[in-house]
Amino acid sequence: MRPVPALDRESLPAVCTPPPSLTLTGAGSTFVAPLMTEWATAYSASTVNYAGVGSGAGIVDLTARTVDFAASEAPLNAAQRAAAPGVIPVPESAGGVVPIYDLPGLVAPLRVTGQILAAIYLGDITSWNDSALRAINPGVSLPNTSIVVVVRSDGSGTTFVWTSFLSASNATWSATIGRSMSPSWPTGVGVRGSQGVAAEVRSTNGSIGYVDLNLARTASIAFGSVENPSGNFVLANITNVASSISDTNLTLPAPTGDWSNVSVLNAPGAEDYPVATLTYLLVYQNLSGAYGTYSLGRAENLANFLWWVVTAGQQFSTALDYAPLTSSIVSYDETAIQSMRFNSTEIPLCGPSVAPPTYEVTFTEAGLPSGTAWAVVLGGSVVGSSTTAISSLEPSGTISYSIPDVPGWHETTLAYSGHVVVNQSDLSEPTLDFVPETYGVTFSEIGLPSGATWSVAFRGTPVFSTSDSLTFTEPNGTYAFSVGSVGGYSANRSTASIAVSGLPVSWAVRFTPNSTGPATFLGVPANEGYALLAGIAAVAVIGAVIVAAVRRRRKSRPAPGSPSPGGPAAAPDAATGTGLVGEWDGTSG
Repeated sequence: MRPVPALDRESLPAVCTPPPSLTLTGAGSTFVAPLMTEWATAYSASTVNYAGVGSGAGIVDLTARTVDFAASEAPLNAAQRAAAPGVIPVPESAGGVVPIYDLPGLVAPLRVTGQILAAIYLGDITSWNDSALRAINPGVSLPNTSIVVVVRSDGSGTTFVWTSFLSASNATWSATIGRSMSPSWPTGVGVRGSQGVAAEVRSTNGSIGYVDLNLARTASIAFGSVENPSGNFVLANITNVASSISDTNLTLPAPTGDWSNVSVLNAPGAEDYPVATLTYLLVYQNLSGAYGTYSLGRAENLANFLWWVVTAGQQFSTALDYAPLTSSIVSYDETAIQSMRFNSTEIPLCGPSVAPPTYEVTFTEAGLPSGTAWAVVLGGSVVGSSTTAISSLEPSGTISYSIPDVPGWHETTLAYSGHVVVNQSDLSEPTLDFVPETYGVTFSEIGLPSGATWSVAFRGTPVFSTSDSLTFTEPNGTYAFSVGSVGGYSANRSTASIAVSGLPVSWAVRFTPNSTGPATFLGVPANEGYALLAGIAAVAVIGAVIVAAVRRRRKSRPAPGSPSPGGPAAAPDAATGTGLVGEWDGTSG
């Protein structure tokens, strides 16, 4: 068994919860069956069952809504689109259709032209040693053997590619047979499927048929080199098939448009293989509308499988003789898959994908002080440094970014928003220029008489009016100020602080009177008033003591005219005067 390449299982953005594993069914092209088998084996997010029954049968099954997808080398024609409205093509790979033959003894690949092939399939050339064949194969001994033509009897995308090439090469074929998945063959032995064609040719001497490059190589059947528009005979391989796809420079229609004329036949490159083709997965764009019993989980599985095929699954192509898709076709595919809907809403994509390309985008700043914090928001992720690697799932496109507010500063060049155009190369964004914000800070005063001069020193700079607009040179912080001296008044706070964060602020300074003359008390200088108050207090205390003594003395002596119990009346106390006061107090009442 062929070794399976290592699979990159990086995930898409986590925009949904991955659905549970379900079984998806597909049917169609035998051309792409080997690649579909590898994809079904490698993809683990859900089970994929594919039946290589031919493009025609696969389209019939898709039209009947019995499968989730079909595969074909032929886009739908007008009648098929009408029968299955809303089906969109998703290019999945590219390959080549080759003429196979059985001519024992022939060493070098047989040379053929589109004109000669058309004549053989029309029945006009019937022998291998026909002069037309001998003319383009000089030195080759061609047998005088009848040509046995082998054709597909079932509807086939490979047949559509083959008859399209014959129509482009031969006017008679174009006018009488044309291109078709199920043409009316003028001659030939009809068999079903590419495997049937290969088996019939291998077992029939002198036969000719057509199959995909992968089958011709794996079945070890001889195949011829085909003349291209440059006049060169090219033997198909992955390189010249891939160059044919690239050199055709396709402009793809809208997913729901007419794809019937999309072709990569007869590419203009000198070494391009002329019978190259895209292969398609065909799906309904509106899954809930197409399938009455479809669930969101099934829709998610299908959309994620398709996304995986056109991204991670491409790594399986080369080993199986298919050419990987170009980046422009992958871009189309991603758009087509994202256009799929379930109940009119976009189907979330959660499945494994290839690792997205990494783009280096450098943001630098100018004008901010060293150490100032700043950031760029790119695709929702904060870029906190001047250089950061970002990831994009698109091979090309525009990524928007914004610059959050830097307190105290604003970015002038792009006004906080902009875009980076990526195209798989390192990018550098121009310098982001910051300039300081201007803050309006209003200082007002309360308590001063009209006309009084006062000032505020803000970070050492005096502010002499009641309002002033100041420019800060740092993005944020706390700024101290002090109030200058005002004669006769003092501020209730001589220093204070203001915290700024980008918005206008105001601050009120309250003053209270503070007399500058000598202090007074009771109308006299304060020191004299205090002495007077002390003297009055002393006199009051002495008077209170005398009154108390006199009252005690009166209670203890006899009534007037009565002798004292102890003898004659006592003499006055000259030392204290109590006798006199007492006396004065007694006589004077």
